[in-house]
Amino acid sequence: MSSKSEPLRFTNPKLKAVCPPDKGRLYLRDSLVPGLILDVTSKGAKTFRLYKKVNGRPRRIFIAAFTGDNLTEARNEAKILSGKLAAGADLEGDVVSRGGGAALGVYFDRWIERYAKPHRPGTWRHDQQLFDGHIRPVLGNRPLRAIQQRHIRALHAQIAEKARARVAAPGPAPKRKDSAGQRTANRMLQLLSILFNCAREWSDYNGDNPTSGVRRFKEGRRERYLLQDEAPRFFEALAAPETPLDTRDFILLGLFTGARRGNLMAMRWADVSTEARLWTIPAETTKTDRPYYVPLVPPAVALIEERKKTAVNGMPWVFPAASASGHMVSFQKQWAAFLARAGLSDLRFHDLRHTLASWQAIAGTSLAIIGRGLGHNSPTTTNRYAHINVDPVRASMEQAAGALLRAADTTREINR
Repeated sequence: MSSKSEPLRFTNPKLKAVCPPDKGRLYLRDSLVPGLILDVTSKGAKTFRLYKKVNGRPRRIFIAAFTGDNLTEARNEAKILSGKLAAGADLEGDVVSRGGGAALGVYFDRWIERYAKPHRPGTWRHDQQLFDGHIRPVLGNRPLRAIQQRHIRALHAQIAEKARARVAAPGPAPKRKDSAGQRTANRMLQLLSILFNCAREWSDYNGDNPTSGVRRFKEGRRERYLLQDEAPRFFEALAAPETPLDTRDFILLGLFTGARRGNLMAMRWADVSTEARLWTIPAETTKTDRPYYVPLVPPAVALIEERKKTAVNGMPWVFPAASASGHMVSFQKQWAAFLARAGLSDLRFHDLRHTLASWQAIAGTSLAIIGRGLGHNSPTTTNRYAHINVDPVRASMEQAAGALLRAADTTREINR
C-alpha cells in the first residue's frame, strides 16, 4: 500500500489489520472525519493525527497512539482540535500542537498518557518516577523552548553528585552504590532525548534537541546472576510456606523464561500454548515493537497448567490483581521480602533474565541461540554473555591446537 491513499472508512478491526510499510511511513485518511489520519511506521507503531495547515504550514498534529479500540475517542478529539483551529485558536500551551510553548511537565504528562502507557507498558512507571523525582523539580515548569543544553548538563551532573554524596556520608552504607547515580543520570538524559524528539515530531517545536552533545557517564556492565552456591537458598526460600503462591510462580516463570518483569505481569492466557510449549508476547508490549516468542521449558509448562486449573473463568490474565489494568503492576515488595528470606542481596528481578542466559552460556549454548531466547534483535546485545561462554571456545582452540601438533609430528615424520 502506498503512503498516499484514498480515504478509508476507519474501523478498529480495519486499523488493527493494517500492515506496516517496508520502509518510511504509511498515512491513511479517515473518510468520516476530515483531517483524521493514521500514521503507521515501518516498525508497526500506529498513531492518530490531525492533518491541518497551521499558519500556512502542513502539520500532522498528534492525537493519540492507536490502542486497538480508541477510534471513537480519536475522532472526537480530531473534531475538537479542528474546531479550535477554525476558531483561530493557536493552542498555545496545548502540547498536542504547541509543544514548544508548553511547560516540560505539562508536555510529559500528556506524553505519558498518550504514548508511553500504550507503547511502553513495561517502563512507563519507571519513566514517571524518574521524571517526578529528578526532572520535574528542576525543569518541569520551563517551556521546552527555554530549556538549553547547559540546563541539562547541570542536571546530569547534579544527579550523579547527589549519589556520590550519599555514598560518602557517614553512617550505614546506602543500598545503591555510587555508579547507580551515574546510571540514573544517563537514564534521565535518555528520557529527555525521547521527549524532545517526540516534541519535534508531534508539535510545532522546531528547536534542537538540547540533550545532544551532553556526554553520558561511562557505566560498568552489571554481571550479576544467580550463582551455583546461591541456588539452594534461592529454591529453599521459594518452597518455604511463607512465600505466597503468586510470588513463587512469578519468580519461577521469570527464571525459566528469562522474560522481562513487565511482560510477565501482563501475561495473558490467550498468548500461552502449553501444547506448543510457547508463549507469544504481543508486539505492542515489547521493546522492539515485534512479537517475541518464548519457548516454555517443562517446569514452566507444568507451572502454567497448575495455575490454569485455579484460574477464574473469563479472567484473561495469568497474574490477575486488583488494579486498574486487572493484572499485577508491582512486584517490589514481594521481591524484597523473598530476598530477605533467601538471605540474598544485590539481586534484582531483572537479574533472573541474566541468570537464564548466563547458565545457557556456561552450558555452551551459542550466543545466537541465547539471543533468540531473550528476544534480542542485535547480536551486540547478547555479546555481554560471551565472556562466560569460554569453555566451548577453549575446547575448540585445544582441538585445533592438537590438530596442528599432530600435523607437525606428521611433517617431522615425512622430513626424516
